[in-house]
Amino acid sequence: MKLPLDTLRPAAVEQKKGWINLSVMGFVLVMVFFHYSCTSEEPQLKLTSAQRDLVDTMFYHKVDSLGPILNAECAENREKRLQVLIDSMIGVRQGEEAYLRQKYIPAFHQN
Repeated sequence: MKLPLDTLRPAAVEQKKGWINLSVMGFVLVMVFFHYSCTSEEPQLKLTSAQRDLVDTMFYHKVDSLGPILNAECAENREKRLQVLIDSMIGVRQGEEAYLRQKYIPAFHQN
């Protein structure tokens, strides 16, 4: 027994309408989100001249106090950091040398 196509069609049409309604609602929500995110900008912070001078002074005091600390730390770790740098450079050069030997002198690598 064959069912007429009209009996199957209403469910498919209802399902399609549901997806269309859902997609329209999603689109509307996205548009509302973009509208409010673009129009509600926060005002820029404005400082007076005296406030800017105060911020500059505070910044320079912090930088001046950090300078000697960083210089002392650099002087303490200089030898150790130089040795790490030298070891790293030696390792890179040895790797390059091994690659070139294998590439250009394959018989040397096999022995």
